[in-house]
Amino acid sequence: MPRPEGLAMLRSELRLTTRLFVTQAAVTNHTGLIARAALAMPAAPFGTAAWQLPALVSYLHRLHQDQEDPSPALWRAHTERPTGPVPRPHIRYHGDGLHDPHTVCVLDIQLGPRDEETG
Repeated sequence: MPRPEGLAMLRSELRLTTRLFVTQAAVTNHTGLIARAALAMPAAPFGTAAWQLPALVSYLHRLHQDQEDPSPALWRAHTERPTGPVPRPHIRYHGDGLHDPHTVCVLDIQLGPRDEETG
């Protein structure tokens, strides 16, 4: 969970007057190592599952099309592009959205290595 001063800074940077929507991804590689990447944004109007699920689907489509394994770097590049699928404002999030009292919705994504049989 972020420290109180970190959360205040996050809310200030996002100019929040509403609650947070958090997407957090845990990416596992072939060796079992897990890396995490998360974004936070105002819960309204674009920080909702309806707006963020298409970003996840387009990322999975890209992985399938390019036959790549998921990685935190690819996830960040996909979601944090200036013209990317996640509308501004958003910021990298270093807390745990499930235990953050300012979070109203958490999209928790678990990604693993590509399955050779199913792609």
